[in-house]
Amino acid sequence: MTRHVYLAAALVLSCAAPQKPQITDAADRTERDRSMDSHRKPVPMLAF
Repeated sequence: MTRHVYLAAALVLSCAAPQKPQITDAADRTERDRSMDSHRKPVPMLAF
């Protein structure tokens, strides 16, 4: 039982940890895409 509690806690904490938005950091994005991020706000949108 204790093992399951620790496993569940580890799973919850790993999901709740802030993750780097790798999509917005992709090398194939153009400068135009990056410049439009200021009004698109992709990081909060992707976090949702």
